[in-house]
Amino acid sequence: MNKVKSLFKYILIFIILIITYFSLLLLTSLIPSSAITENVEKSSVKLLELGEKKEYELKYKKESIFTFTDALMINTAYSIDSSHPIESLLLARRSYIPGQTLIVNEETKDVMSSSMYMNGKDSYQTKELYGLMHNDGNTEAFEYPRYWHGYLIFLRPLLLFFDYNIIRIISCIGFIALTVMLSIILSKKINKITGIIVLISMILLNIFIISTCLNEITTYYIAIVASIILCLKYEKIKKNIGIFFFIIGSFTSFVDLFTTPLITVAIPLITYFLMKQNSNEEKGIKQIIEVIRLSIIWGLGYGLTWITKWILVDVILNRNVITEAINQVLFRSVSRNEILLTDTKLQLAYIKMYLGDYLLIAMTILTIIYMVIKIVKDKNKNIKINVANILPYLIIMLYPFIWFFVVKQHTLKHMFFTNRIIIITVITFQIIIAILLGYYDKKRVHGERKGDLE
Repeated sequence: MNKVKSLFKYILIFIILIITYFSLLLLTSLIPSSAITENVEKSSVKLLELGEKKEYELKYKKESIFTFTDALMINTAYSIDSSHPIESLLLARRSYIPGQTLIVNEETKDVMSSSMYMNGKDSYQTKELYGLMHNDGNTEAFEYPRYWHGYLIFLRPLLLFFDYNIIRIISCIGFIALTVMLSIILSKKINKITGIIVLISMILLNIFIISTCLNEITTYYIAIVASIILCLKYEKIKKNIGIFFFIIGSFTSFVDLFTTPLITVAIPLITYFLMKQNSNEEKGIKQIIEVIRLSIIWGLGYGLTWITKWILVDVILNRNVITEAINQVLFRSVSRNEILLTDTKLQLAYIKMYLGDYLLIAMTILTIIYMVIKIVKDKNKNIKINVANILPYLIIMLYPFIWFFVVKQHTLKHMFFTNRIIIITVITFQIIIAILLGYYDKKRVHGERKGDLE
């Protein structure tokens, strides 16, 4: 009876989420494109200047942001036809101008942009957006209905007041503020070493750069906000933790264009088990089962929400989106292009991706050395370490490698941003070391030497 009741609760929440998503997109689509024309035009100039991929030469590595997709997002935001909002939100057209566009191409895996902005199989979204806003004479539009494009509920209202350059600055400031907030909360709720681990890891991920890329930072925003909520409302949320992760997975599917969705399950999972451990709740094999259970629930939220968009487009507009979407999933999965791995350069790049950021690894080692020194100096020898506490983090630590293997084609094609999910391994590895060194021992944290250890 309880299982039936629980299933009904999930179904009800899912229906509410879908209705909410649809309603928010509908309201956003009612904003006339004429109201955002000026800022979209300014944005097109900035994006053309940046190019399809902006590279930053740092002293220790090269960092890139994928402005290609940012241009696509802004193009989609402008191409909404407010006189036909339902059709617009479902089809997510690009380069569409009511009354002017003559041809609207349905989505296929080989058609991402108009022929006048193609070079072989590579498309130029920044040039296409610039052309759209400067009357290039293009009369072709393209649909992209596979995703929800939920980012539009934020992007279109922002474009009423700001251009792309200002929005990037807002994003950067906002994300840094939220990261610092999470670090402070973790320092207070758990201990200072946890806050330091998360803050340093995120900074070394070059958040000052990636937070200026709208499509790449989305999943990190979701992960950080979800973790903050989890910390602040832990006692209430833990009673319905499955629903919490179901909602996270669903919302990720709603706003993200399949960049690094794994971040939104892994970071909140780490936060949850840190809070759970701090409350001295169950340990051992139960934790492994819970990691797997919550990950599956997150996946159900993500997958069902994505599939629902395909169904809505097919049912309401009679389009064959389901078949094409499934083909895309297979195209980007492990079954696609095994031959890629026979290329020596790609093999080396793949190994580098596994290793992640060299500076991240160096700072991880330094953080561990710091923890060891603190332990050596600590005169408290009565530390009882429960090795079972590391089990959930060992599982989560492997998630990036599982993802790299399963979503192989997408990972290899976009490794300049997909490799960033190695941050999951970096954070969990440091937490495991901290656990083994006794930093999460209840006697140590809550005893007489609390001040020294926090």
